[in-house]
Amino acid sequence: MALNRKGEKIAGLDGDFIVSPTSRWTDTPLFEDAALNAAKSFQASGALLPIDIKAEDCIVQEYPKSNKLLFLFVRRIRGQEHFYPYVYDLPPAMVAELRTIGRWGLNH
Repeated sequence: MALNRKGEKIAGLDGDFIVSPTSRWTDTPLFEDAALNAAKSFQASGALLPIDIKAEDCIVQEYPKSNKLLFLFVRRIRGQEHFYPYVYDLPPAMVAELRTIGRWGLNH
């Protein structure tokens, strides 16, 4: 699928982001929630069931200045690529905790 692994410019989000390894997030409730919402969106767009979301179907971008976390999913449906962005606006306390445990703000 055509995800730019160096990052994607997303309307409404600033261009100052860090691409994070998707594997850093796949074991979190944040990824699970975003993937569930992506699957629902892809199903509504006509994707065949079951929809299995894998790490390679997603890139993760951290926005340290605005405390936002983006999961961008892609799926080919009826020959066309469909993209689903899911953005979290993280509270400062959560960002501090993520930084403490090594999941936030590191250049990769």
